[in-house]
Formats: sequence, C-alpha cells, structure tokens
Amino acid sequence: RMKNDKNDTVKVLPLKNNHYDLETKGDTLVMGILNLTPNSFSQDGLHGKGFDSTVKKVFEMKEDGADIIDIGGESTRPGADDIDAEEEMERVLPLIQHLKRINFLLPISIDTRKASVAKKVVREGADLINDVSG
Repeated sequence: RMKNDKNDTVKVLPLKNNHYDLETKGDTLVMGILNLTPNSFSQDGLHGKGFDSTVKKVFEMKEDGADIIDIGGESTRPGADDIDAEEEMERVLPLIQHLKRINFLLPISIDTRKASVAKKVVREGADLINDVSG
C-alpha cells in the first residue's frame, strides 16, 4: 500500500498466483532476498555455493515466514560491475525453473534491471519483477 496525491492509501500489489493469495495476508508482507551474486552488498551471495544449498535457503526463508522470494542475479551495490543478460539468466533461471517444476507455492520475484531478463523469467514462471533502476 502507498499514498496517492490525495493522501489516500492505494493497494499497489494485487498479486495472485495459482497457489497463493497475497491480498489475504494483510498490510505487511515479508520478502526473502536471495542473492545469486559473487559480490552482494550484504555479503551473503550464494553464487558458487551449489544448487542444493540455494534451494535449501529458499525453503528456509519460507519456513522463517517469507511471503515472496526475490531472486537476484546481478549486484546493484555501488561500484559493482554490470553483467550481461546471458550471465544473469544463467544465475537465476535454473532456480526459477526448478521451483516452478516442484510447484513451490510462494510467489517468485526477480530482481533485475534488464527487460530481456524480465521477459524471459516471467515466461519461465516468475510472478513479479523487482526493478530497482527506477
């Protein structure tokens, strides 16, 4: 929810997927952040730690109360090098495809600034785009 120019509260995330209705969760939602980068700003990137560790982390976030899982394949920390779309997709697509294949029930968000990545991952099952570029 956010305020519009009349200071009214406006819902901005009327998201439903086939298994999960965020509208029934109330006003506050928890987004689990999964960094698949070698240079995460929070120093918790899972890049190179193995696919099984990454999947385990997703389920830990769910058990800890996450309502949405946000998957990022490119660091947006100040000074981080940009990567091309192909490398970003190599980092995020296998996990998104796996989660959809096993019918993971939480909505999946993709943290990307690239239209080509957003388009591809939505086709592969991501439920929303988290674009921090503005």
